Amino acid sequence: MSSEKNSPSTSTSLSAAPAEAHARMHADHGQWASESAFWHDEIAVWQEALRQALAASPPFRKDGEALQRDTQVHAAAVRLRQEQLARHEHALAEFEQGGPGEPLTALAKAHDEEAAAHIRLRAAHRDLKERVETALACWKNK
Repeated sequence: MSSEKNSPSTSTSLSAAPAEAHARMHADHGQWASESAFWHDEIAVWQEALRQALAASPPFRKDGEALQRDTQVHAAAVRLRQEQLARHEHALAEFEQGGPGEPLTALAKAHDEEAAAHIRLRAAHRDLKERVETALACWKNK
């Protein structure tokens, strides 16, 4: 899946045509929103599985409770990321409509920072997924 990339597919640097950078930002926003929504759903599945494991296995409690806290913190980070993305997309739309928003160069710089933040969140999600799945597999095999 292309969402597994560790770097943005292209920079939004305005050395390319501004229209190209503009279109790239919208495309990235769509991909990131889709990926974040998937993460949100995946986290809900993990939380339910952890809840069931905790209810069924007192020895799992210490690890399970720690993972529950970690999934809650990560879920909050994903929600914050979604809110940031929505604000950035709104600013881009405001620019398109000739509103009093930031110039395209500022939006491109902010977008590159958003891309880096999304990459970090993707890595955190992947790491947490591995931890949760490993813990649940160990619990199920006991």
